[in-house]
This record gives sequence, structure tokens and C-alpha cells, in this order.
Amino acid sequence: MARKRPNTTSPAKTILPSTTSTTTPPPINYSKNFIDVKTQNDMLTEQYTDIEENYSTDEKKAYYLKQKLFSLKSLNYFLFYIYYAFAVVLTYVIIMYYNIGKYTKFFLIILLFVLPFTVTIIENFFIDRFNYVSSVMKGQVYVK
Repeated sequence: MARKRPNTTSPAKTILPSTTSTTTPPPINYSKNFIDVKTQNDMLTEQYTDIEENYSTDEKKAYYLKQKLFSLKSLNYFLFYIYYAFAVVLTYVIIMYYNIGKYTKFFLIILLFVLPFTVTIIENFFIDRFNYVSSVMKGQVYVK
């Protein structure tokens, strides 16, 4: 069976508008357009501030997070002072009531006062190792 050949005639010519038109467009009223745009901008500004004030939670969330952070920092300082008061009492007990060598006493007292600064590092070390082992056991990629 023979195939039909496509129509190879030239496409229709498009007629372009004349550049030498004798009619001139009406003048543009820029002051009216400016007033319309300004009115629209004012309406959009009012709508935006209304939405921002009534429906946005960004600033409120930040405000509550700042309050919570301040209270947690205050609690942290309070517990830090309680710990050191307890450490001073424990130091007195170690020195007076335990019959161990003076270097051992010195080591225990230093360890007692350095513990709050090193416990976070030690915790993070063990947490990272635990997460690594659990991700290997699950067959997941370990992300530190």
C-alpha cells in the first residue's frame, strides 16, 4: 500500500498591521491610574496588617519561646547553685568522715566540682554511640 504524501504547499501568509496607522491612541490619564494604584496599595496594606495581627502566630510563638527559654535558664541556674551547695556539704563530709588517702579525697572533690561541666560531654558521647549502633542495626544511614 502506498503512503500519501503530505501537503507541501506553502503556509498561509499572515497580514501584519501597518506601522503607519493614522489613528492615535487616546491619551493615558496617569493621575487616575496613580490614584487607583495608591487606593489598591492602601487596601492591600490594611489587609496584610489585619492578617499579620489577627492570624499570624510567628511573633506569639517567638514570645512564648523566649519566656520558656528564660524560665529554663533560671531553673538551670537555680539547680546549678543547689548542686554546688550540695557539693560543699559533701566535700565537708568526705574530708571529715572518710578515712581515705588525701590524694583520693582531693581527686573525689575535684571530680565533684568538675562533674557539671563534663557530664554533658559524656552524655553526648554515649548518646551518639547509641544512635550509631541503633542505626546500624536498623540498616539506616547514621546522621550525627
